[in-house]
Amino acid sequence: MALTIDPSSYETAPEVKCNFLPCTISKDGDANVTRYFDTSVRKENDGLTAAFRGRLLNGQEVVLPGGYTGLVIREQGSAITEDQDRSLRVDQRFSSFTAWNLDKPPSGDDKLMKALQWIDIAKALHRPVDEESSQKSVTGK
Repeated sequence: MALTIDPSSYETAPEVKCNFLPCTISKDGDANVTRYFDTSVRKENDGLTAAFRGRLLNGQEVVLPGGYTGLVIREQGSAITEDQDRSLRVDQRFSSFTAWNLDKPPSGDDKLMKALQWIDIAKALHRPVDEESSQKSVTGK
């Protein structure tokens, strides 16, 4: 099975505001977030608060690392079998999002925040090392 993304769809995809909620929503499709969620968001001294279905949420704006763009991707049509090729397109893109937690502010201990830290760790691990600097670190000279 081949998975392809239409590269031309990136250029036409609008920049959107995204929210990462600590729940599963059993709906597939658009939601009127502006009317039903954004109206409950309040700026507090130490971050953001909101309510979703009567539950207090604490939020924080998270900016994606430089050189990265978040994508919302949709499948064009649907595959009938697992072996069938699939075609995707970029529906929306974002450079930041609001991370929400139940009953506590988002922190570096959250799984999502730890995953974003791996971007910098991976860059450091995969950075080319020149022979001279590696010899200095081994010998200490």
